[in-house]
Amino acid sequence: MKKLFLFLVWGFCIALLSADSMSSLRTKEWLSFFSYPIPLEIVNHIARKCAHVLEYFVLAYLFTKVLQEFMKNNFHVLTLTFLNMLTFAVVDETFQKLIPGRSGRGYDVIIDSMGILLALLFYQKTTKKHKKMIVGG
Repeated sequence: MKKLFLFLVWGFCIALLSADSMSSLRTKEWLSFFSYPIPLEIVNHIARKCAHVLEYFVLAYLFTKVLQEFMKNNFHVLTLTFLNMLTFAVVDETFQKLIPGRSGRGYDVIIDSMGILLALLFYQKTTKKHKKMIVGG
């Protein structure tokens, strides 16, 4: 139950942040307190894309832990996690298109997918069940 709660809270936070019409400016403002050898716009862009990877890494990992409670087949856990988190990313980017000042981008879904895939690799490497992974069955 605790794992499900953490997953839901994290997903809610992602959705809440997606509704922030000024998020890019807020990130840039926060980053402006430091100095960089490259333009601030580039630093802002890199920081925001890294945040996409991190937030979807955490979301996907939490989802695998929730599914693991109900499913014994790691292949199914990994597949369902990827499909559900990819759907969440698409819905999130579509939702952002409806927010003034935000723009949902297809390449952000690809970046989110990188976080999802990293989480799946991390899950597979850290779970004891990965040695017993049943492919397709």
